[in-house]
Amino acid sequence: MSTPARLGIYALILAAVFALSALLGSWLIPDSVVDDWTHSAAASAPVAAAPVGLTTPSAAEGAHHVR
Repeated sequence: MSTPARLGIYALILAAVFALSALLGSWLIPDSVVDDWTHSAAASAPVAAAPVGLTTPSAAEGAHHVR
């Protein structure tokens, strides 16, 4: 069997596994569980995160730059 055929079969099987997982998840997990999980995740999320560039010290604050 050629490599493209094997990759195609692998992609089809992988897509089928994801589709089956999504269908089973929506069928087996009640909406109330999803709602509770979503609300608890929103309540435990940080309020606001500082942008990455603002969390590092500047040269005026004593940061050492390596050249």
